Amino acid sequence: MILSESDKENLSAGKIYLVAENAKIKIYDGIQFDLKNMKEAALWECIKNCSYIAPDRYAKDANGNYLIDGTMGWKNPHPRYGLAEYYIEHPGLDSVRRVKRTETLSKALKYIIDDSREGQITRAKVLGKKMDNVPSADITDFLIQIAMKNPAKIIGLYEDARSKLRILLIDAREKNVIIVKDNLLCFNDNYLGATDDAAINWLSDPDNAKLKGLIMRATYPQLYVKADDTITPKDTKDTKKAK
Repeated sequence: MILSESDKENLSAGKIYLVAENAKIKIYDGIQFDLKNMKEAALWECIKNCSYIAPDRYAKDANGNYLIDGTMGWKNPHPRYGLAEYYIEHPGLDSVRRVKRTETLSKALKYIIDDSREGQITRAKVLGKKMDNVPSADITDFLIQIAMKNPAKIIGLYEDARSKLRILLIDAREKNVIIVKDNLLCFNDNYLGATDDAAINWLSDPDNAKLKGLIMRATYPQLYVKADDTITPKDTKDTKKAK
């Protein structure tokens, strides 16, 4: 190493610890670095950004690939293992993740259990499964299986605005509120687009809010109950004459 005079002085005084650029640092499973120790802190500073060390067990790269596990799976067109071989262990992090997943799963399961049969059928259709004539228990079980693997996906069906519009589109098409005309999805004389995604974009446009309301009213008439006539203050007066 080529050291300056100040580096030599600080090194001699034990104020710094320097690591050569070509120094070999051996790591192994379970190794610990005491960051309060000057030497170990310096060694860790040298290797902490190494591509073979992941920030944690389930860290991902910018493309969403796991740094350790990679993108293995038959659905992936380019399966590969991750580059990282080691990861930084954070005590308690795994427990926090398990608790959070349990909370998310509980929320997803509550949405499923509290939903009506019709609502479950529609959400199964959004997931690509037509279950109109299937027993209710089978529909619930199908959604629960999805929730066990990906609870956020189920929660999205109930909370995401676009998912709600997709459900509206499915129900409206089944009830012929929205029909296909000239290869385009159409409501009365209004064309929504050639594809479901185009129709959802049309429904999400604030300029079409009034027509979307009409579509909802025609699709779910049971939700729009005409208000009963109210009694006016004049009718409530005591007309009994005093004797």
